[in-house]
Amino acid sequence: MTENQMKKMIYSESKILFKITCVAYLLVFALVVAVRSYRSHFDFGFAVKEIILHLNYIPIVLIFAVMVVGVLLAIRSSIQTIFSEDLNNVIREI
Repeated sequence: MTENQMKKMIYSESKILFKITCVAYLLVFALVVAVRSYRSHFDFGFAVKEIILHLNYIPIVLIFAVMVVGVLLAIRSSIQTIFSEDLNNVIREI
């Protein structure tokens, strides 16, 4: 494989990883809001609306940003590792 082909393969796999991470994060967020609304003594629709409108989004965005930065650093590190070592040695390690 050429260097461009390997980079293209890694970047396509990283897109899949980002999609899965985003979907999982949104699913957990929706599940938490639904469970918290269900446990409240207000009407479910009203509770969902109030939780979403009055939520502090800064910590949520910061946690998501840290996750994205971690994934980007892992991708960068893997590309450097693959291209700095001999391809045969890398394949043998896997």
